[in-house]
Amino acid sequence: MQRAWYSSKAWLQRQARDPYVKAAKSNQFRARSAFKLIQLDQKYKLIRRGNVVVDVGAAPGGFTQVAVNKGATVIGVDLLPIEPIPHAHLIQGDFTQPSIQKTIMDALQGRPVDLVCSDMAPSFSGNHTADHARSMELCEAVFAFAETVLAHNGSLVTKV
Repeated sequence: MQRAWYSSKAWLQRQARDPYVKAAKSNQFRARSAFKLIQLDQKYKLIRRGNVVVDVGAAPGGFTQVAVNKGATVIGVDLLPIEPIPHAHLIQGDFTQPSIQKTIMDALQGRPVDLVCSDMAPSFSGNHTADHARSMELCEAVFAFAETVLAHNGSLVTKV
């Protein structure tokens, strides 16, 4: 139990010193992860005005904010609730469930997707082997979904 407390305390201390956490707050992003997508977009030109983006594992909404700010239509999904983001369609549910993927497909209304992005991570158990396996399962689920919805020359960005 004490180790969990220490881990939480250490995490809070790292967050307090993290320049991306500070920059996210000053730029009114919900999470430091926004800068991951900004940097990837600067290098690879992933998002353009009018694009359709599906953000998997969207909470708290950093990737969604970046895509909306670039003029994309965004559908975000996460197990956790997400505070509303203007011009984004947000879905709460387990992305790996067929019913949630159908909800996403319904929201797409047949439009091809230009970018599927995922910063998803499993709930960590502390068992590295099991956690890695679950992380890879999530990536595989996102990949399989992306294969069904991506437009020709569409992009997939996922955290491994």
